[in-house]
Amino acid sequence: MASITGSPAYWEQQKKKVLGMVRQFGIFTLFITLTAAETHWRELLVILKKTVDKEDITEETAGEMSFEEKARLIRTDPITCAQYFDHRFKRFLRLGKMLKMDHLADTGLFTTFTE
Repeated sequence: MASITGSPAYWEQQKKKVLGMVRQFGIFTLFITLTAAETHWRELLVILKKTVDKEDITEETAGEMSFEEKARLIRTDPITCAQYFDHRFKRFLRLGKMLKMDHLADTGLFTTFTE
C-alpha cells in the first residue's frame, strides 16, 4: 500500500524518510508551500473550457468569467487541474535551476510532497 500515493502507508513512509533526513542532516532551513490558484490561472481556464464545454475561448474571456463558472469548470475536471499544477510546479523547479539554486538538488537534501 505504500506505493499508492496518498494512502496512510504512503504518508507513513514519507514521514520516516523526512525524519531520517532530519536525524542525519539536522533541521530543514527552508520550507516552501505552494497552493494551487486555479481560478486565477487563465491558461488553465482556457484548457478547462475546451475540455469540459468543447468551446474555445481567449485568456481575456477566461479572466472575465464569473467565480461560479470558474469553480464549475474546476470541479468538473480535477484531473486536468492536478496535471496543470504539476506542470507549474515543475516549471518552478526549473526556474530554481536557472537561478543557480540547483546546489540543493546536488546534495539530495530536499524533499517534495504533492497532495
